[in-house]
Amino acid sequence: MIDRRTLLGGAAGIAAGMGLSGCGRAGRGSVTSAEDAPATWLTVRVGVPQAIDPLLVSDRAGLQVLHALFCPLTRIEDGRAVGNAARSFEVSKDARTVTFHLVEGATFHTGGVVTASAFKRAWERIVKPLDQDERSGKDKRDEDAEEFAHSRWAELLSAVEGYEALHEGRASELVGLRCPDDNTLVVTLSRPFAGFAEVVSHPALGPVPASADQDPEAFAAQPIGNGPFALKEPWDGKAGLALARFDTCAYGVASLEGVQFVIAGETVSGYHQFQAGNLDICDVPVDQLEDAEETAGASANAFDMYPGERLVHGAEPGLTYLVCNTRVSPFDRAEFRRAVSCAIDRETLCRKALNYSAEPAWSLVAPTVGEMPAWEACTFDAERAVELVEALRSEAVDAAETGADPAMGSAEADGSVGAAGSATAPEGSENSAVAESAAEPLELDFTLLRRKGGVQGHIADQVTADLKDAGVTVKTEALDASDLLERLSQGEFSCAVVTCDPVAATPTATVEALFGATAGRAAWSGMDAGERSAAVDAVEAAADDASREERVREVVALAGESLDVIPLVHPAYTKIATERVSHARVDPWGAVDCATVELA
Repeated sequence: MIDRRTLLGGAAGIAAGMGLSGCGRAGRGSVTSAEDAPATWLTVRVGVPQAIDPLLVSDRAGLQVLHALFCPLTRIEDGRAVGNAARSFEVSKDARTVTFHLVEGATFHTGGVVTASAFKRAWERIVKPLDQDERSGKDKRDEDAEEFAHSRWAELLSAVEGYEALHEGRASELVGLRCPDDNTLVVTLSRPFAGFAEVVSHPALGPVPASADQDPEAFAAQPIGNGPFALKEPWDGKAGLALARFDTCAYGVASLEGVQFVIAGETVSGYHQFQAGNLDICDVPVDQLEDAEETAGASANAFDMYPGERLVHGAEPGLTYLVCNTRVSPFDRAEFRRAVSCAIDRETLCRKALNYSAEPAWSLVAPTVGEMPAWEACTFDAERAVELVEALRSEAVDAAETGADPAMGSAEADGSVGAAGSATAPEGSENSAVAESAAEPLELDFTLLRRKGGVQGHIADQVTADLKDAGVTVKTEALDASDLLERLSQGEFSCAVVTCDPVAATPTATVEALFGATAGRAAWSGMDAGERSAAVDAVEAAADDASREERVREVVALAGESLDVIPLVHPAYTKIATERVSHARVDPWGAVDCATVELA
């Protein structure tokens, strides 16, 4: 089950893709001066966090802080999970058990030893229902109290045996977690899920000490983690965050002595502080991107900043796409879905409609996540789109003359659930009404659904304009997130703009989010995707990385053939560093890896 916040574009989406959030020494929405930070510390602009406790964090700002405070079991390198707080891990042959072996001797910021039970405690804390006091710690901008019944990150652990019982308050622990000794955590899953080791790289799934349960209010103000930096003093929700280096982190010892997160609720105000020399690393406003790149120099990749290459710009793992309802005309025709995809100028969409806050999606998987062949149908080809549309209309005219149903053969051929049709029928027979219906002109115009607010309106407008050039008239309808989810779930739509955020920056996580058995969205298109479903099952059951990567490529290729999902854009991040930084690295979400930063 997926809630409406995470399914329909997320709270951040593309709009937040340009900047992570964090803290400083000023009120919310203002900019904090970094003058109090020692010269040997790094100063980083972040946004405005609602919370810094892993249980309550719900935004990019809080996640950036968690990256520095906590060290989860794994981390992602080159699209794969590798050991982090766990020195190693194994996946059973049936992909139903994952065993993690912890780095020995690692401690919490207060000196207590990090054991397997600390991870068990942290995960159960996230899965179980929040009590009233914990709910009050969240920002209630949504009047729906159900939004705050659980931590936002609970569903990350939905594959663990016993999840539903604990999540619903019918149990006191996750029965799928065992700690045979202090340095071993054995996770039993309710289904084959070899990608679970990728999921636990999430910064909210780090360990917590017993004090998190004993004094949750104090822990929420000053979380005690096992990460490379420790919070020097409790956070009051307004002042800034000063983090000093912690030398016994399992991840290793950072070169920095400390990090000062500086709150700037608006990217522009933070950038002004950067230009004034008060910040070392900052987000770049989209309208300043070209000037910043000319001044700082673009990085050779999307992650690393060096002298002369102090600006990074890359695509995040998230994906905004069109989901096509293949149960209804005209999207029951593979040729029409291809025409729609070819008609969309993704580069103009990113440049003109989104002002460089996104990157074109040439496939399902972002290039910063993994190398995948580009889909031919994602290449802008206006002539091809017009040809396909005109061919469909011509086919409909020919069918009208013979009384045949033009949709019948194509729907069966492409494997989709097409509209029921009929062959010719003698005039006056009981099937003549069906024949007359089949002879009607093929209707290619449709209504495009989107979520209210954010950037989806800009995306829908550009898609509408592109399809108009191809000879297709599109109307748009904006809905609240809950209403859109209802329409999608009930199949009451033709096409919709939606956004997907995988739980990890890996190809496997992207495929899981879009087509996995528990993703929810897998059924939206109505595609009879037997071959693809089997390939997804193979992804989840593949215990070794090489086999899983091969299966992922198969899924992506099959999706590229069916085109019931049409990729549009990936949200983008842009960071710039001062000349004082000799090296800094950001992850595929745009979060600064403070543990690896080096100052000149």
